[in-house]
Amino acid sequence: MIRAYSALPDVMIAEPEYRKELVNQDKPILYHPEEDSERAVSWTPDDPRYNEQWHYDNTGQQNGTPDADIDLPEAGK
Repeated sequence: MIRAYSALPDVMIAEPEYRKELVNQDKPILYHPEEDSERAVSWTPDDPRYNEQWHYDNTGQQNGTPDADIDLPEAGK
């Protein structure tokens, strides 16, 4: 398939799409809280400057606007 695509004049590069495998399966990545609340993952980054990164979880730090963020902590719920 890759050789066939590479032979096309309009294609500069053709590469395979590799299968990805979850290495650490101790914690679930995808789950349905309604169906599997016992496996819910609560996670916050271990970045020592996480509290300064208002775009993830804006609590008004550094004179910012509270909740003007991407709701990173809420995404793991």
